[in-house]
Amino acid sequence: EIDPSQLGKVPLPTGISRKVFESVANMMITVTGDEGHWHGQISACVSDPSFLEEKTTPCKKATAAIRGIVSEKYTYPVANTILDDFKAELRDAIAWDGAHVVGPTGTIIGVNRKLNSHSCSYLLKGGFGTKHNSALAFAYHFPAVVIVRSDDEEKGITILSNTALRQSSPGAFKLVPSRGGSSSREMAAMQDRMAAMQLKMEELEQDVL
Repeated sequence: EIDPSQLGKVPLPTGISRKVFESVANMMITVTGDEGHWHGQISACVSDPSFLEEKTTPCKKATAAIRGIVSEKYTYPVANTILDDFKAELRDAIAWDGAHVVGPTGTIIGVNRKLNSHSCSYLLKGGFGTKHNSALAFAYHFPAVVIVRSDDEEKGITILSNTALRQSSPGAFKLVPSRGGSSSREMAAMQDRMAAMQLKMEELEQDVL
């Protein structure tokens, strides 16, 4: 079990930027579903952009919304100037099946993707289902890091790194909010309140002008 300050403990495959990985992991904590409700989600950081077509398939036919997110070329770490727009798009994408795939430079190269792989001889303890075990198999077979937020909030967020799974003592990591900090739901709700306050302040400034 690790908190965001300990993400450096996760060994990464060659080709995956630590800055990108840590940005994705932190986004998985802070961005939940609509109105701050917890929702399952998968993010896959891959070392080779060709994996998108070779190792994943669309969960459904690409819609305008799906094409729109990819065409924006959002890149981790996300610049503050577009952070609110990105979070809004990501909240919409959370409700879709599949993973959003992040390339080696941090750019989102696919959303709503099924992670394909052969079966894996390992299973996660704790009664995890198909979503986690498919992510585990993908991370085991390919140089990738898959971050899975369970549909069950109590099961939290699991980090599956190819490098960690290939060690003599393979393992996964559970990511939790900072010790003594707010829960992900509380943080998301607080962010929504802050955004509303900012909007209100802007409206007041316009009235004054």
